[in-house]
Amino acid sequence: MRPASNKLVPVLLFLAILLSFSGALRSPFQWDDGTAITRNESIRDLSNVPSFLTSVKTFSADGEKDIYRPLRTAIRALEYRAWGLDPAGYHAVNLIFHFGATWLLHGITLLLSGSGFTAVLCALLFALAPAHVESVTYISGGDDCVSGFFFLSALLVYAKRRIEGDAPFSLGLKVPALFVLALLAKEMSITFPFLVFLLDYYFFSNNGSLASRAKSVYLPLLALAAAYFLARGLIVGSVTQIHYGAFGGAYPLFCTMAVGLAYYVKLLVLPINLCVDYMAFPRFFSLLHPMVLFSLSVLFFLFFVVYKLRDALPLASFGLAFFLIALLPVSQILPVKILIAERFLYIPSAGFFLFAAAVLGMAREKIPARRVLLTSFLALLFLFNGCLAFYRNSVWTSDLDLWADAVKKYPANSRAHSNLGTAYLTRGNRTRAIIEYEKSLDSLSSGGTDWNNLGVIYAEMGLYEKALEKFKLEQKNSPSAYARKMAGENIRMLKEKIGSAKKIRDQE
Repeated sequence: MRPASNKLVPVLLFLAILLSFSGALRSPFQWDDGTAITRNESIRDLSNVPSFLTSVKTFSADGEKDIYRPLRTAIRALEYRAWGLDPAGYHAVNLIFHFGATWLLHGITLLLSGSGFTAVLCALLFALAPAHVESVTYISGGDDCVSGFFFLSALLVYAKRRIEGDAPFSLGLKVPALFVLALLAKEMSITFPFLVFLLDYYFFSNNGSLASRAKSVYLPLLALAAAYFLARGLIVGSVTQIHYGAFGGAYPLFCTMAVGLAYYVKLLVLPINLCVDYMAFPRFFSLLHPMVLFSLSVLFFLFFVVYKLRDALPLASFGLAFFLIALLPVSQILPVKILIAERFLYIPSAGFFLFAAAVLGMAREKIPARRVLLTSFLALLFLFNGCLAFYRNSVWTSDLDLWADAVKKYPANSRAHSNLGTAYLTRGNRTRAIIEYEKSLDSLSSGGTDWNNLGVIYAEMGLYEKALEKFKLEQKNSPSAYARKMAGENIRMLKEKIGSAKKIRDQE
């Protein structure tokens, strides 16, 4: 790519993102945005910022979140100071971080490949990925954009130090600082030390001995990761969010995640049937299940490609290894509550698109006669992805559309039915709300705790006995201490109301 055209690249990337994700600016607060932003008192006063480092209760209004992301919470506090509860401002920040991450990935690819074509190709694949809509358009999903921005910043700074030969056996201050910021935005960045080792292995293996690099680079980064891991465990009170038993044990979880990891590949290659919530993602209990066997074959094939391309096409091999390693934090090695989520793909996808761009860039160089055909294919691919991203953004502009879409794709998802019921209720449609809340409680995916919602509706309709029955079920069965407490309070108030009504009738 000619130097003169390089100045147009950021403009091209910015316009591509703006056109495809413009719908994000019209989206309201969704899902966890309520507890993280609109009802979170902690972010309304900047004097609370120091407490973000020491308390997980500041992350969310319900105070029950076992999530430690103080940098993200601090950014939300600054956003609240800037524009209060106007969602457009929060969306704009997510878009800026997404553009920044895209530009950083372009820089990394350009450094490692020396090809402007490959760099632009990789950046556009990343910028327009429909699977990134959740990370960019869902305000709370923007944790991944922020973490990804600092993660890629650290990787780019490190790569530049290696290429420029600037203190080759020293990390300096920028790389560790950026790594820590990435961790404080989201724990997905914990794999950064392994990516640095991978970068050295593929591109800078002749730059000093392994022992010297380990002492000056890898061990300090691993020490930072360990310190973060320890601090997070002490502050949160647990190393894991959940136990293997919640998924039926380690063996079923392994089988299910094999399918889940292969499904992540599918979301990047063929990004259709995207969904806000995979709570009802199929569970698998045997390695002999055809879907598990197929998924394991896909994963083994990816490892085989990493091995085969390590010498012939190191950039592609590095990118695919990047993808696989970056997925480790959400591979349920240490169990997390969310089994599958599109936002988990944000950082790993950078590696996958690096792999894809390297392969396509090689094809362009090796088969010059087919350049027109390849260019046409890429143009159609970008148009396809851009249109899909634009459409997916339109789904996020309404909570009713978002959860109706989720219910359509996963009818057994109790949480989707619950949120759809709430969307109907806020629009005054009690009948449809009751239907969805009942479906939530009957759902095969279980976990629905909408007795309280039904109780409130029945109480408003004057059906006090029915309301009392639902509140008692909530108090008895809900796994949430907050929900049980709320149900108890509702029972008390309803009994007082029933008693008052009885007194009035007796006086008459």
